[in-house]
Amino acid sequence: MTIITDYDIENSRPLDVWKWSDFPEINTFVKEVYSKYFTDLYTRKDAQQRAKKHLKVMLIDLYVAQADDPKMTVGVPMSPQAYSKGSRWRSIHIRSLIIDIIKHAETVGLIEVWKGNEPQGRVSRIRSSKALRKLFKRARLENHYWQLQESCRPPIVFRETKEKYNYTPQELSHLTEQDLQVLSRSANTIDKFNAAIDNSYIDIPDLNSNKLKISKSGNKTSFVLITQSQKHIYRVFNDLSIDSGGRFYGPFWQQMPKKRQGQDTHRR
Repeated sequence: MTIITDYDIENSRPLDVWKWSDFPEINTFVKEVYSKYFTDLYTRKDAQQRAKKHLKVMLIDLYVAQADDPKMTVGVPMSPQAYSKGSRWRSIHIRSLIIDIIKHAETVGLIEVWKGNEPQGRVSRIRSSKALRKLFKRARLENHYWQLQESCRPPIVFRETKEKYNYTPQELSHLTEQDLQVLSRSANTIDKFNAAIDNSYIDIPDLNSNKLKISKSGNKTSFVLITQSQKHIYRVFNDLSIDSGGRFYGPFWQQMPKKRQGQDTHRR
């Protein structure tokens, strides 16, 4: 039995609930995994379809994490409240059903789990097991690594600061037609940037590792993974207002210490 160590817990990133690809090989892979391990979980067809969507998001992100760093864990909350409307963990594909998928995946031996302490802000960690990695290899997902980077994350998000809820511009009725036009132009620019950067390889040539160690408060050590799977940007406005915030987030290099930003990353 593999043990998730303290190092593995810190060597982590949140589950990317926006990962989504629809090429035939990944759809076939998800269907085969579901048929072998999850058919007894739900009987209604609509529940099965929802379960397959949640399984797909989990499998894609676990594969990308394992491909980037075999020891990396993925942080995911196991409380239904974390997936309420507007939550950062909720997307067009993910609801609290992901909790049942994760629990069952652990039961059948597809993933390893470290149970967190959510009241203390420590969400659980998951990682693909040896059995799942064999399935990844058999499906030859390495041939589709770049396709698995596709994301359906909205390019612009409005955040309700107090409750930390997120909304797209289309969900906010108080925005004017002029506001929506400005935001549409900005979203178009972001989409073009992300499409362009998908064709670029970003790295730190003089770093003899794919990870950069950084220190957090309380002398905790964390890592920034130098990866091609975390390059997209998105824009966040605060307090549900177009006049508050508007900063860009997303790329791995934003997590680097300031003295290294703009100094070590190179585009090829």
